[in-house]
Amino acid sequence: MNNTIKFLFVLLTGIVVGYLLNDTFNTATKLQPNNKNLVLNTADKLTAQDCTPQDNIENKAANIKPAISRTDTNQQQTDFPRDLEPEHSSTKADVFAWDSKAVSQTQTEPSYHDTASVQEKSEIKQWAKNHIDDLEQIMDDNFPENIAENMKAGILENNDFLNDTELQQQAELDENWAYLMEQDIRSLIAQDQNSDGFQLLQVTCKQLVCDILGIETQPYSWNKIMSGLFRGLSNIRFETDSSKIRNLSWFQDDISYTYAQLLFKQA
Repeated sequence: MNNTIKFLFVLLTGIVVGYLLNDTFNTATKLQPNNKNLVLNTADKLTAQDCTPQDNIENKAANIKPAISRTDTNQQQTDFPRDLEPEHSSTKADVFAWDSKAVSQTQTEPSYHDTASVQEKSEIKQWAKNHIDDLEQIMDDNFPENIAENMKAGILENNDFLNDTELQQQAELDENWAYLMEQDIRSLIAQDQNSDGFQLLQVTCKQLVCDILGIETQPYSWNKIMSGLFRGLSNIRFETDSSKIRNLSWFQDDISYTYAQLLFKQA
C-alpha cells in the first residue's frame, strides 16, 4: 500500500514537472523570434530622423570635440594641427603685411643723410649755426631794428634748411656745386633789367639749397628777378609743401626786406 502511494506520488510529480518544462520551452520558443525581430526593427529605425530631440543632442554632443582653452592645458585638442593652432599660426594678413614690408624695404633706398657719418652730420649742424649767425649779423647791419628782430624769428619758423639741414650730397661735390651756383645767381641778378630796384646782400648755397637776403627798393622788382632766376637756373625744384615755401618780405616805408630760398635737384 505504501509502495503504491509512493509510486503514484512520483508519477504525479513527474507529470507536473514535465508539463511545466514543456510550457516554459514553448514560451521561450515563441518569444525568441519576436525578440530578434524587435532588436532588428529597433536597429533599423534608430536613425537621426527617428531619434528624439534629446537623443539628437546626446549624439551630436558625443561627436563634438571641445575647443581649446587658453587656461586649461588638459583640454582635448581640436582638429587644428599643433603648428596651425590659432595662437601659433600666422594669418594671411600677417604674411601679406610682412611681404609688403619686405618689398617696401627693397624698393626704398636710404638717403645720403641716412648713410652719412656722425662727423658729417656734426659738421652740417655747425655750419647751419654759423650761417644763422651770419644772417642775423647782416640784418642787424642793414635793416631797421624792429624789422631785423621780426625777420630773425620769421626765417627760422618751419625752415628745415636752417633748423635741420639735410645732407643731400658729398661734401666735396657740394662745395663745387655751391660755388658755381652762387656765381650763377649773382650773375643772373646783376644782368636782370630790374636789378636797379634790388640790393643783394648775400647769397649762400649749401646741400642743394640757396638762400638770398636783400632789400627791394622798387616795388615788384624782386618778384620779377625771382621769375628770371626760375627761368635761368637749371635743376631748380619747386616746393610742394606750402608751409615750407621760403619767400618772405617785411615792409616799412615802401621798402621790402626779403629772405628767399631756392631748392635744387641733383644734376
